[in-house]
Amino acid sequence: MALNCVFHGNGQVQPHQRWSTGLLVDSCQVPEGGIDLMNRGEMGSGHGWTMGWGVAWNNVAKSYLIQMPPASANWAIGNRGEQLLDKMPAFEPGPVLPLLPRGIIESQGTLVAPASLYLE
Repeated sequence: MALNCVFHGNGQVQPHQRWSTGLLVDSCQVPEGGIDLMNRGEMGSGHGWTMGWGVAWNNVAKSYLIQMPPASANWAIGNRGEQLLDKMPAFEPGPVLPLLPRGIIESQGTLVAPASLYLE
């Protein structure tokens, strides 16, 4: 869980690899970077899906990549910043991969109550 954090630099706040569960990124600021709950595909040692049952709540970031993993869900609620769509990353050029499904996005661009899901 990350609560009321401020992250600087053009990186992303994201789980590292292989099916983390239950991450809450709550009321954080990532002004130059992003918050990603995503499939990392072949990145690293073949990380694949990094997160299921993750929530980004009332954050401000440059971008968000919130994807819908199989048999799970990820949410972005009350966030400000650009919502991205992307495909699974791959090392080798190959066939064009489809965009992965977007997670559940609610109240994009508008903070919601309670101000902090964790503190509530």
